[in-house]
Amino acid sequence: MDEKETLQSIAVCLQKKYNGFVEMESITKQLQDALNFDDVVTIRMLVRMRQQEIDNIDETDRQRAEISDKLSKAQQDALKKGDGSLFAPENAPLVRRIGEIMQNSHRLLGRLIEEDKKVNRKLAGDKTFYKD
Repeated sequence: MDEKETLQSIAVCLQKKYNGFVEMESITKQLQDALNFDDVVTIRMLVRMRQQEIDNIDETDRQRAEISDKLSKAQQDALKKGDGSLFAPENAPLVRRIGEIMQNSHRLLGRLIEEDKKVNRKLAGDKTFYKD
């Protein structure tokens, strides 16, 4: 696998992860609605669906790490920083795209954590995982 194919594969994995976060956000909103109606059956189903998305994201992360191992350590670090200087000039758009996906994922993950806190507090009450 050459550099371009490796970067394309990493971009695909990161986009899958982002899509998983989008799906988790949707499921979390549905879970909040189900909690408001105390719909235990729907709550259980949605919690299982969220866990499946988490498992899918974990698998995608594993695949991305495997693919990233084809790059040098310096290239891996540069990619995390959005630095395309260690890559062929023709791959600069891919490096930028990877950086954009990573930034979008990070922002979405922040929103997800905030929504998860609300859900967790509603489900667990005083036994919540999150402490203020």
